[in-house]
Amino acid sequence: IVLPTEERVFEMLKGTSHKPDEVLVDIRAAYEAHSLTVEKVAAIAIMAGAEPEYLPVILAMAASGVSGISTSTQSFTVTIAVNGPIRNEIKMNSGIGAMSPLNRANAVIGRAATLIAMNTGGGRPGETYWGSQGNTLDYNHATFAENEEALPADWKPFHVQNGFKSEESVICLLYTSPSP
Repeated sequence: IVLPTEERVFEMLKGTSHKPDEVLVDIRAAYEAHSLTVEKVAAIAIMAGAEPEYLPVILAMAASGVSGISTSTQSFTVTIAVNGPIRNEIKMNSGIGAMSPLNRANAVIGRAATLIAMNTGGGRPGETYWGSQGNTLDYNHATFAENEEALPADWKPFHVQNGFKSEESVICLLYTSPSP
């Protein structure tokens, strides 16, 4: 954990044009809602070990309103896929070991999802978390970039298939379960 000092938060906020007090979303943890500002997300990104250039992805993830920790009684987790130019700009891994902790951008973005959920009330067993057994993927979510360059010639990247332009950067948050 890196302490989010005022100086570090100021530096992190250089990664966005949004105002620090802008409310991104009222994020839900079970029945509770908490306002999530750009500054709060920047502080959490620092705790996760992020660089300012990762902040747009982390802000988009936070603005989705999807909690990084599932409140289901099953052991779901959130998988985070990143498409478009930003995946290369921040040097995300989309190849061998893409879901391992060995790429800083991949690991930090996943860790930020956990910390956002925990810092907005989503990590209290029996109150805001009901995973019967839990899931180790909630520590650092499966986070990867689509390997768009390796797609077969007649395939389009996932974000393009879903109506976005190839030059747009997009994140996709999916609930997944390791259970059969």
